[in-house]
Amino acid sequence: MNILFLDSATEACTAGLWQNGEIFSHFEIAPRAHTKLLLPMVELLLLEA
Repeated sequence: MNILFLDSATEACTAGLWQNGEIFSHFEIAPRAHTKLLLPMVELLLLEA
């Protein structure tokens, strides 16, 4: 099972993936840049997993 989680509620931008008990995540402080960061973060997570 895979669970993708995203958080962009504050200045921090977080994307993570839980895959079969293992967690992969990326975090960056980037006010007003979440839309530019989230998709590349998700792509990296999928490559790492």
